[in-house]
Parts: sequence; C-alpha cells; structure tokens
Amino acid sequence: MFVRLGLSSHQRQYLVGFIANFSTLMYGISVGWVSPTVPLLLSEDTPLPMGPITKRQASLISALLYICGLVGSLAFGWLADRVGRKWALFLGTLPHVCAHLLIIFATDVVHLYISRCLSGLGCGALFVVLPIYVSEVSEDKIRGVMGSIFCNMVSIGIVTGRAFGSYLDFYIVPYGVLGILTIFIITFPFFPETPQYLLLRQQPEKAEKALRYLRGVTRNLSVPMPPEVKEEFEALKNSPALLNQDKRVRWEDLKPKTTRRAILISLVLISGRSLCGVLPLDNYTASVLMEAGSHEWSPNLSALIVGIFELIGSNLAIICVDRGGRRMNLLVSSGGAAVSITILGGVFFAKTFYGVESAANSWLAVVALSAFMTLAAIGVVAIPFSVSAEVLPPKLRSPVSTTFMLLYWAMTFIIVDFFLIFAEYNGMYTPMWLFTAWCTFEFIFVYFYLPETKGKSFDQVEAELRGEPKKEISPL
Repeated sequence: MFVRLGLSSHQRQYLVGFIANFSTLMYGISVGWVSPTVPLLLSEDTPLPMGPITKRQASLISALLYICGLVGSLAFGWLADRVGRKWALFLGTLPHVCAHLLIIFATDVVHLYISRCLSGLGCGALFVVLPIYVSEVSEDKIRGVMGSIFCNMVSIGIVTGRAFGSYLDFYIVPYGVLGILTIFIITFPFFPETPQYLLLRQQPEKAEKALRYLRGVTRNLSVPMPPEVKEEFEALKNSPALLNQDKRVRWEDLKPKTTRRAILISLVLISGRSLCGVLPLDNYTASVLMEAGSHEWSPNLSALIVGIFELIGSNLAIICVDRGGRRMNLLVSSGGAAVSITILGGVFFAKTFYGVESAANSWLAVVALSAFMTLAAIGVVAIPFSVSAEVLPPKLRSPVSTTFMLLYWAMTFIIVDFFLIFAEYNGMYTPMWLFTAWCTFEFIFVYFYLPETKGKSFDQVEAELRGEPKKEISPL
C-alpha cells in the first residue's frame, strides 16, 4: 500500500529520496558523535559508572564502526537481491535502533563496543542498498540530484552528531537519534519497491504500479499511462540487462567491454571516497588543526565548523550535479581538493622544516582544510555511489556494489586507525601529500575515462561506455 500524495512526479520522487535518506543521517551521526564524546569518556568527568576509558578502548570505539560496516555491506547487499531494495534498507535501520537503546543503558565500555558494532552493521547496509534504491526510483533527469541527497544527509548527520555530543548529556543523545529514526520507520514502509527490482523478480504488474506512483500517475492499470511514462516502462521491460532473468552472476556477465569499464569506474570512484582523505580528516579535525598551530577554537567548535563546510559542499553538489553533470563536478572537486590539501601539507612542511608557526599559518590551515572538505563534498564524496549505480548493469549493481563496499570499509578502517601514527613518524605533511596524489590521479582518470551520465537512461549510458556517440559536457 502506497501513501497517497497530491504531488507532481518530481516532488514525489524527491520526497521518496528524502525519506529514504533519513537512514543516512544515522551514518553521519555515528561519525560525528565520536569527536566530542571520546574526549569526554577519556576524562575524569566520564558519564560511565566504570570510570574513564583508556586510549586503546577509545580507538576501538571509533574503529568498530568500520569493521562492522564491512559485515553490514555484505549481509544487506545479499538481502537487497532477496527481499528487495526497499525492505533491505528498512531492515538496515533496526541495528541503529538497538545501538542507541544500548547507549541509554550503557554502564561500561563493552556496551559501547556492542553499540558501535550494531551501528556499523546499519551503516554498511545503507551504503550498499540506498544508492541502488534511489537510482532505481529516480527519473533520468533528476537522478543526479536524488543521488546527491545521500552526501548532504551524511553531512547534516555529522553536524548533528557533533552538536548532540557537544551540548547534550551523554544519556540524552540517544533519545534524539531515536526520534529521528522514528520518522523513517513510520513513513518509509508506505513507499514502493523499485520497478527494476520488481521486473527482475518477474512481477510486471507490481512494477507498473510502482512506476505509476513514482511518476504521479494513477495506479489503476486500466487507465492508460502518459506517453512518456509508458515509453519509460517499455524501455525498462525491454532493457537487455533486465531481459536476462537469471539472478546468478556468471563469468559471461563480466566479459562485455562496457561492463568491465563500468566496474573499473566504480572501483576507482568508490575507493576515492576513502583514499582522498576526507574520513581521517573528519575523525581527527581538532588534532590536525592543533598540529598546524591553530588555537583559536575549542576542538568541538573546530569540528562543528568543518562539518558546516562539508554541509555547504553537499548542498552545492545537489545544485550542480544536474547542471554541470557528474563528470564536470568530479573534475572540479578532485582538482580543487588536490590544490587545497597540497596547501595544507605545505603548512605542515613549513612548520616541520622551517619552524613557521604563526596566527596566519594557523588560519591558512583552517581555510585550506575547510576548502578541501567543501570541494571534496561537491563530487569526490557525493557522486561515486550514484555514478556506480548508473554505469553498472542492473544485474550486477548489488553484487559489485557489495564487493567494492567491503573494500571501502577495509581501506577506511586502516586509514583512520593508522592515520595519526603514520603522521607522527613521517610528518603530518606526508599523509596530506599522499591524499594530494590520489586526488590528482582521480582528476586524470575522470578526464580520460569517465563518460557523462547526466540525464541518460541506463541503455544510453551503456552506449557512452562503448564510446559512441561522444557527447559534449553541458556547461555550468
């Protein structure tokens, strides 16, 4: 049963995408909550009856999210092809509910370990399932904007988590998070499964009803669909990828040149979300700025400021992604991020070898880091999952996304866990310039290898991957 709304086609799709992305807030909150909470737990003012935690325990509280995110991606990626995109995404929020109930009753660090493991499972679920769901319910014209909501909601979640952890009592924070989750749990079941998944399951009538709902057309099958909606539905039914109803992925499915190219594009872009440096800098914002000589703000306030700049970048991504296109956004984002993080590395290099440490130096670090977070959020962070869903054949979306998400979580865990140790032994400028190297590589890769997917159907994208026809990028 779908909720009845007097909305236009685009308004209805935006609403579905917005409600679906409420689950994404949980990831942002889970990341943002750590920054102000870990120092509190380490202090003598810790709210835990067991007393202050150790630094090793604090490290585990941060890292367990990423380890269990890997498990969640694997489990819920499998569920997405068994119970559907919609219900896999819904079930993925339940670990978050249990995680925050545990925090309410936490008396020692073990409760927090279990809570972070559960949060990781839920985060792994949404990273695999949500991009597929949003891409498959979206019209070609607005698919980019719909996909960009993901990154925007993560940024909102990071700011929310840092604000909650900084200004609310430790045991009050979970109630606020559960209140946000309630909105999703009550409303999302009323929205439809994706038409593509229903066609893959050989349920054409349900698929037509779902598409009618998403395009603002009556679900009465006896009433003819508008020509453009009928054409879209026929294209979905006759798509070569959807005509193959064999759910098992075979070696033959990976042989087409377009498929191999789509897999490589997905691998590079998804890996870039981790290798560009956003996540370690998100987790260690205060430490990085203090190392640069910034003593203008408290660590919690510094983290909030950086989170706000990430949110600005996420909003710019929503505005620009369907104006400039995916390719142009990624070029601007990766190129700008490379320049910004190079400058930040230069600040540390000057301090280490030339003893340069002044108010101007600290302000330059803040500006460079803020610019990096903003520019990375516009494309490198915002676009990979939506582009991956656009270029991969429907049959391969879930297994390929799941595989690359396992790699993403593993890389993220290693980078976040060892960032400070690596910087201590090699200088803070070294990881910064390694991030520069990746952003530069991604710029070159996108320029030479990524076709524009803006406003194109999946069959048109496949034609672009074959290299014909080659279309110019729309100007900003």
